[in-house]
Amino acid sequence: ALARRHAGYLSRTGIHNLSILAVETSTGRVRAYVGSPDFFDRSNGGQVDGVMASRSTGSLLKPFLYATAFDRGVIHPDSLLRDVPVYFGSYAPVNADRKFSGMVRASDALVRSLNVPPTLLLREIGVAEFHHFLKMAGMRTLFRSPDGYGLSLILGGAEGTLWDMVRLFRGLASDGRFSGLTLLADEPPEDGPQLLSPAAARLTMEI
Repeated sequence: ALARRHAGYLSRTGIHNLSILAVETSTGRVRAYVGSPDFFDRSNGGQVDGVMASRSTGSLLKPFLYATAFDRGVIHPDSLLRDVPVYFGSYAPVNADRKFSGMVRASDALVRSLNVPPTLLLREIGVAEFHHFLKMAGMRTLFRSPDGYGLSLILGGAEGTLWDMVRLFRGLASDGRFSGLTLLADEPPEDGPQLLSPAAARLTMEI
């Protein structure tokens, strides 16, 4: 009912599909799974399972990069990061509003979802290391090598599923332990690795 109601709202803005995955943080148990609001809506892809379909991750991976940087001691929430025009060969990340803020605190850069600071941060941490972190955390759609994604990995250059993204965010909310999800109430989810310290995970969640 919630999906259908919100779909009606979105349709007025030209968006005609949505999906929902609600998971219990403590157990990993799926409590609500909606692939689309109307399975029989053929004109808008109603039979496509939006929970398992791959799409650009957009800015969803940024919190995990900042958490990794906190954990490595590269930055802390009040560290000043550059938000200025930068060029990596032909690649020049810009913010959504095409403006730059100069020096910004790391916490503000994450809250505002700025694009230049995390790109510079990813270059410092290393694409290969972050790529490995994402795969260990449960992201199953990374079919290219780290070099195949490059710095665009942090700005939507990779595809992910809603299932995997919810699993990643559950890990962040579980003090950095990235365990699986389960559809069955009596089936315990797989116990995943501790990839972030509780302190780094909580700092990121607070931001």
